[in-house]
Amino acid sequence: VNALTAADRVIIPLQADILSLQGVKDVVDTFTPIKQYCNPQLKLEGLLFTRFKPRTIFSRDILTVADKLAKELGTKVYQAKIRDATAQMEVIAAGQSIFDYAANSNIANDYTAFINEFVKGVKV
Repeated sequence: VNALTAADRVIIPLQADILSLQGVKDVVDTFTPIKQYCNPQLKLEGLLFTRFKPRTIFSRDILTVADKLAKELGTKVYQAKIRDATAQMEVIAAGQSIFDYAANSNIANDYTAFINEFVKGVKV
């Protein structure tokens, strides 16, 4: 609640599963009264898929549902997706950023694509 009260923008990370979609709704249920009563400048920037498995039908189905949910919420699902990769677990164990640990990995490229998409869409 304090983080949302202090923030200007919110990006909700989610995985391609049903529980994550429910989690988005829970965050929005918290987000809405904070925006109304404490922080009218708060903006939901979008939904970011992490640990995404683009080859699975289930992931693509969840993406379709998330797109519909995002439209209902007046936001978007970012085009960039952070793919599921072994490097995610390794980087945590190494205690480094993905850019220090595996700068040329697919996941580092995914994060770079997201950062570029986010920055391009930010209106100051």
